[in-house]
Amino acid sequence: MQLQVVIPVKRSTLPLLVAVLAVSVVSLVVMWALFGWLGAAVLALVLTALARLLVRAARGQ
Repeated sequence: MQLQVVIPVKRSTLPLLVAVLAVSVVSLVVMWALFGWLGAAVLALVLTALARLLVRAARGQ
């Protein structure tokens, strides 16, 4: 028996895309201020990996 997790994802609209980018930039700036370039780089890698997983899940891959 296979379990399939379904994540409802709408196609990105312009306001949603702007909001996601704004939150990502603010979080990277805060991480950079608290932990320096290494912290910002790690957060950027984590955000990129999670975004790729979400896109793949939305496409059903």
